Amino acid sequence: MYYDQDEIYLAAKGRWSEIFAGLEPEWPNLAMRKKGYDPIPKAYCPIHTGKSGLAFGPMSGTNESGGMVCNTCGVAKGGIQALVMFSKREYHTALKEVHDFLGLEQKPKKTTTKSSVEILSREVNVTFDSKGMNEEEIKKEQAKCNKLSYFWENSLDLHKLPSVVTYYQNRGIALPKSEDVRCHPSAGFTRIFKNEEGDESYEYLGKLPVILHLMRDTNNKVVNILRTFINEDGSPLKEEGNKKMFPPIAGVSVSGSAIQLTKTFTDELTVGEGTETCQSWLQMTGWPTWALSNTALVRGWNPPIGVKKVNIIEDRDVNYAGTYASEALANRLAASGILVRRFIPHIEVLRGEKSVDWNDVLLREGAKGFEWVKRTSW
Repeated sequence: MYYDQDEIYLAAKGRWSEIFAGLEPEWPNLAMRKKGYDPIPKAYCPIHTGKSGLAFGPMSGTNESGGMVCNTCGVAKGGIQALVMFSKREYHTALKEVHDFLGLEQKPKKTTTKSSVEILSREVNVTFDSKGMNEEEIKKEQAKCNKLSYFWENSLDLHKLPSVVTYYQNRGIALPKSEDVRCHPSAGFTRIFKNEEGDESYEYLGKLPVILHLMRDTNNKVVNILRTFINEDGSPLKEEGNKKMFPPIAGVSVSGSAIQLTKTFTDELTVGEGTETCQSWLQMTGWPTWALSNTALVRGWNPPIGVKKVNIIEDRDVNYAGTYASEALANRLAASGILVRRFIPHIEVLRGEKSVDWNDVLLREGAKGFEWVKRTSW
């Protein structure tokens, strides 16, 4: 069954007090106010409880948007997000419950010939090598495909999630226009700890907004999705693993893949590591640009057919990881007859930082930081 979030929010506008009274009767509700000037009701937070009993409750516009706030946990700016954040519902479950409460018409599962992740699932079914695997192992790989499909099918346009809009604004970047970049309001994030022996332990931090980037191979087929986790207020999540792909699928390699921030190019293409540095470059130069996600994929990238010139935009890392990866790619491409230029940020790494990239150039110097780039020629 398919649940259209936009349709649900439209139908729920002005009815969230009623919806919360039905789905979460213990939550403080604007309907409790006898008069409009009465204080907004508050209660103990359903997540961390709190001490005063005044931490959690609706906002003045909650009946319209469904937003709820906790002084400690933060703000959920929409009703679905609030149910996910404060009741620990799964995103799809919250959609279904609000949909059913409103008595909306049920729709068959959404299908589209343009869904790249639907294509991904078919690819895995075709290329999946089940030889030597038992039934449980096959189910495990198929479950990975289903998870990719679920997140992409339920993803949103970037401008529909305020935290994502704020995230890009804080980085000085316009929202990417590529159809391969979308977002999801609620994805689980687990913090990873490593001790001196290298053993790992885990702590679940809860549901967070996430930016989704399709990763395509040289045949333009989707092979995975890169996830960028952010905080509810739009600030970067400063945790190891805040940018990561979904678990790899057997028989589907990400080697040589890229995030296509632009869909059209001639015989020249720019590639770099992170999505923000590449989006900054694209915004300030207008040159077709793809992001490769990490240094390992920078080393192994192969350009599409027809590309004769490649610009490599590097990160300036104190450990030279970006430099070494770019050098390896440049040497390999040059050996195959492709013309290569490497662009290194001209600004210094600040004390205490590990690197600078082209987003840092944009934030520190604005358009002036790219003027010398646009004057270069082959």
